[in-house]
Amino acid sequence: MTEYGRALLVSSDTKGYGAGTDKRHETIQEVFVHIHEKAARAAGLNRASWLRQPAGDGELACVPQTEREPSVVDTYVRELDRALGAHNAGLDADERIRIRVAMHYGVAYPASNGLAGQAVVEVSRLVDWKPLKKLLDKNQKLNLVLILSDRVFTDVVSQGHTSYEPKEFVRVNVKEKEFSGVAWVWGPEGIAHDLAVPETPRPPAQQAEVINNLYGSVDARRATFGVGGDRR
Repeated sequence: MTEYGRALLVSSDTKGYGAGTDKRHETIQEVFVHIHEKAARAAGLNRASWLRQPAGDGELACVPQTEREPSVVDTYVRELDRALGAHNAGLDADERIRIRVAMHYGVAYPASNGLAGQAVVEVSRLVDWKPLKKLLDKNQKLNLVLILSDRVFTDVVSQGHTSYEPKEFVRVNVKEKEFSGVAWVWGPEGIAHDLAVPETPRPPAQQAEVINNLYGSVDARRATFGVGGDRR
């Protein structure tokens, strides 16, 4: 039986990969790997120790306990954004590489054909959340957008273990396939606040029913009675 375990998961995905040619795919994959390795080195992380599951235009990585979690959540992300900015400088819009990054902490462990565990499902749903993709569509100069699960945001960001200010994040309700839950979105220079967050529909206001109980003889010449029901 595979050993049970919990870990920080990082899922990265490149925007617009499917629209490119075969040669474009090769370039994206090469740059994707280079940028992630460069960012990890700059953040003081040992990416070679991560259990990675490549996917062409992205990857799912299981980060070992030997790595400092706040450095992954904070410094690594900022270095990714910096490396992407350096690569994209001067390139046409269709040549730039832009990514979505999701992070979650939970049950994850190696299985026969990759990583297994509910945390794997959750982080995959977060990175694929449609409004997150639309945020990149809306902001063409944005190189990276980050989404954290509520667990990671609460434990790492809101407790002051990073250089982020909690107010830089936007609280969102994610509904993607079978997953539904709270998450937090961040983008450089507060761009995440452009995210159109759908409000949870409020239940219709209840109307009190008026009941008039009359007993015996009543002089109603100057009385006003409530009338129940729809008067439209």
